Amino acid sequence: MTNLPFKLPAKENSFRMNKKVIWTVIILIILGVIWFVVDKQEPVTSGEPIKIGAILFLTGNQASLGEEVRNALTLAEQMSGAETSGKIELLIEDSQDDPKVALSAYQKLKGEGVSAIISTGDQVSYALSSVAERDRLPLIMTVASATESAGDYVFRAFITTEQQATLMGNFALNELKHKNVGILSINNIFGESYFGVLKKVVEAGGGKIVINEGFGIGDSDLKTQITKVIAAKPDAIFVSGFGPAYPVAFKQLRQFGWRGDILTVNTLAIPFFFDAIAPSDLHDTYFSDTGFNVKMPTNQKMTEFITEYQKQFNADPSFVGAYAFDLYNLLNSALEKCGAEANDIRACLLEVKNESGVLGSLDFSSHDLKVPLFIRKAIE
Repeated sequence: MTNLPFKLPAKENSFRMNKKVIWTVIILIILGVIWFVVDKQEPVTSGEPIKIGAILFLTGNQASLGEEVRNALTLAEQMSGAETSGKIELLIEDSQDDPKVALSAYQKLKGEGVSAIISTGDQVSYALSSVAERDRLPLIMTVASATESAGDYVFRAFITTEQQATLMGNFALNELKHKNVGILSINNIFGESYFGVLKKVVEAGGGKIVINEGFGIGDSDLKTQITKVIAAKPDAIFVSGFGPAYPVAFKQLRQFGWRGDILTVNTLAIPFFFDAIAPSDLHDTYFSDTGFNVKMPTNQKMTEFITEYQKQFNADPSFVGAYAFDLYNLLNSALEKCGAEANDIRACLLEVKNESGVLGSLDFSSHDLKVPLFIRKAIE
């Protein structure tokens, strides 16, 4: 009897072939799911760092603040110890505190493929916010308080004028019992924004702004404005501003006879400005401030930041640097978690709630990085 090769029936052979196809499809689906999950958990898979632009005022009247922001950003980059592929590469440009220069820097950074941009200053950030919104490129502003700067892709890591003016206005009315107030305010978007909020708060509380006099950021003589403000006989005088003219305002207010209360903005919490004003000119002066204090750190991250900043730059940081440091770390976390796409960065930043940072519990859910704000007396 001849042995013939065994053959499956046609139907059974077809069944085995179909079974192989089914298993092949199942395996491919499983591999696809695994790839998808890994890809979502680790969105940054290339070895290239993610480029982040920073447009800071490194020259001009606010150079000292821009330098502190740069120092804090580079310190955060060093302290992050990021060995992952998602490490940030900072590309820093000088805005000279000039919107036109800043817009040129923006276009340059955009051309270099940055995933987000950090900016300093009200007038610069205000100019950049509209183009960043148009381009859907996340813009995170710092050292920028004016409430006018806003948008879906615009964030702020700083105290707003609304926070400061509301806090100080209510303090003047309810705690110090002042009803008629005068204002010395810087002639820019910050001064206008602060005055607008303060006017609403004071008038809503039954008070009145009897006079508002402006000054330029670089003015060295405010005698004319101060004489008018004192002549209006306010119960207290508000000073809003920064730059070289800011210390001049305190000196000349006292020099030309003002002995009453002075209420001012968070600028006075910056050592650079506080130390530029004689203690004798700071009596009965109150200012808004975060809980950041180099002499009395309130958490471990604050202690570490202060220690490393002093070690590297031989100077004390202020809340300005603390904001920039926290901003970098939040942005770095967002990039590692969500990747470098603009919409993903935006979504990740909006998810930040109750996160621990140098400035305490951090919340970015409203586009403004919220931290506690207090009132301090300059000389106890």
